[in-house]
Amino acid sequence: MKNKLYLFIVLSLGLAFISGCNEDELLTKYPKDAPNADNFFVNETSARQAAQSPFAIMTQIPHDFKRYWVTYLDIFSDDSYTRNVGDRLPALNWSADPTWYHWYSWYFCFFKGINNANFAIDGIPTSSDPAFTAEDQAKYIAVAKLAKGFCYLELATLWGDVTYFPHFLKNPDSAFVARTPKSEVMVRLIEDLTYAAENLPDTWTGSDEGFPTKAAGAAMLAKAYLYNRDWPNAVTAAANALTIADAEGYGLMDDYVYMMSYESQVNGDNTEFIYSFPFILDGATTGNHNEMQVERLCRDAPNEVKSIYGAGWGYALPSRDLVEAFEPGDPRREYSIWLPGDFYGVYNQNDDFTIPGDALHGSVDTVIHKGDNIYYKYGWSYANTNTRKIWQPIMKDGTPLQISDDQAGYDIPLLRYADLVLFYAEALIENNQVPEGMAQLNRVRARPSVNMPPLTATDQMDARKKLRHERRIEFNMEGLRLHDLMRWTADDGVSGSYLEQIFGSGLNGKPVLMRYGDDVTLKDQSLEYPKNLLFAIPQDELDRNKFCTPNPGW
Repeated sequence: MKNKLYLFIVLSLGLAFISGCNEDELLTKYPKDAPNADNFFVNETSARQAAQSPFAIMTQIPHDFKRYWVTYLDIFSDDSYTRNVGDRLPALNWSADPTWYHWYSWYFCFFKGINNANFAIDGIPTSSDPAFTAEDQAKYIAVAKLAKGFCYLELATLWGDVTYFPHFLKNPDSAFVARTPKSEVMVRLIEDLTYAAENLPDTWTGSDEGFPTKAAGAAMLAKAYLYNRDWPNAVTAAANALTIADAEGYGLMDDYVYMMSYESQVNGDNTEFIYSFPFILDGATTGNHNEMQVERLCRDAPNEVKSIYGAGWGYALPSRDLVEAFEPGDPRREYSIWLPGDFYGVYNQNDDFTIPGDALHGSVDTVIHKGDNIYYKYGWSYANTNTRKIWQPIMKDGTPLQISDDQAGYDIPLLRYADLVLFYAEALIENNQVPEGMAQLNRVRARPSVNMPPLTATDQMDARKKLRHERRIEFNMEGLRLHDLMRWTADDGVSGSYLEQIFGSGLNGKPVLMRYGDDVTLKDQSLEYPKNLLFAIPQDELDRNKFCTPNPGW
């Protein structure tokens, strides 16, 4: 069921010329006795390799979808704190400047993915095998257009105006042009995603099994219309995407914990992840160490506690504000976040050990014997919390699994079925179809393992507030919160953005990140508007491209 794309991380034909825009290694001439842009495309095999190359490049770069994308985006938001590590502080405190490496890495990662996609889009129709027909080619072009549309939607959401490249760049000088207005980028990426939704197949077989299906294309198209605030088309596209996803066997899984577990991916029965970037387990063989590793375990716990799951760095620590956002009785809090007092696991080592008490919270030392239950304690992370989502243990019952710490990983869900349902709910609400929108919102709340009571809304503003709350809870710690904060306007009669409404302006305008269990401020954020409504264009781009201009305030 799941769209797990088994990428050629190093393409067998050595396509060194498939590179990112604005890169010096773009070549203008290619030797005729080696694979190149002029002779590469022959048949289905070469089309398949080119179509998957955008995904390959985006999962090869450590600071992007290979490892850090989700955790870094979350620590920008009001949902997450992180260990006090230097390269994360600019995100935590909103103090990054245009030279910050991660903005550079993310920006160029997406453009590399786009250029790889354009290589496929331009080249597949030139395939030399006459048996490889235009009809056969269309589905591979659709895979590349889906990746291209995804990249541009990320760029436009986080950076605003960005250059739209319709074709593969062979000459590096071709990359040095002005930024395209966001409104035009949105129109063009919607055209790309429309093609993808129309031409992706319902299923793939053989060597193609695992490519994104029609449901992924249709769902991304609905997301694009929603992000573009085109409510009527978003309603239509989301309804159509749900029909397609249902027909392909996707749906809300009954068990929220299992749905978000590594086991559901290994077992191949995850029916909720419509579109995801894959983790490749055998990192030692593929050279793909750390692929999708999300470091979210109790790093500060005693070593004996670490033996239950294995140690991780604990870089994604849920904020008290997020914890307190859960409605009383919502089981997704327990499913998603470890808090002091929560059951953590069973101790299976032979040697007894003592868990120190915490005088601040009235607890005493506890002697633990083999077979005893372990309960999460204050002090096991700096935030007194840990996330239970998007991580893979490297220990089980005290026994190391057949993976190492730097190979533990997890498929990153880019779009799951619940996301699509709430896209539909949001589009309906914004289209003034409030009862219909609330009915879709309540579908997510009615998941059997969640079973929260249905909500009603007094008007559009009330429905909007409840929709935004539901998205925060359902997708907590999945790297989606910042996109919502940056794309939503206040929409309630208050001037300014939703980001400003949440954080305020200036140093700790609204100190939303406090440590769970006390009043220690974890985040000294300092936001300025309109400056922080968009990420900074990387200084490297500004230095090399005389036609490129910085974002407002930068």
